[in-house]
Amino acid sequence: MPRVLNLGAVYDHRALQRARERAGITVAQLAARTGLSIETLDTYERGILTPTSLRLRQMAVGIGVSVDSLFDRRDPDDPVVRATRDMLTRQASWRAMTAEEKAMLADLIRPV
Repeated sequence: MPRVLNLGAVYDHRALQRARERAGITVAQLAARTGLSIETLDTYERGILTPTSLRLRQMAVGIGVSVDSLFDRRDPDDPVVRATRDMLTRQASWRAMTAEEKAMLADLIRPV
């Protein structure tokens, strides 16, 4: 089972909706592309729930954007951003990660 990371500190629910709308797809279309329910996507877009790292990647792929485009664009030296990236790095044991998880982590910690 892939490791699930908490992205609440940097996930920007408004960016998800903007990216989806810029791509010209509806919530229903994104649901079909990702296998997530319309209700779940709606709660992510409204900021009621924070998606897991795996869900965030599914949505980014479904929209056709990079995972980091769905993050808050604060200064990379912002303490919250730095702490979150540090936490993501610490939680990941590189040797134990699958190729998919390594790609996901690389997307998540790439400087903005």
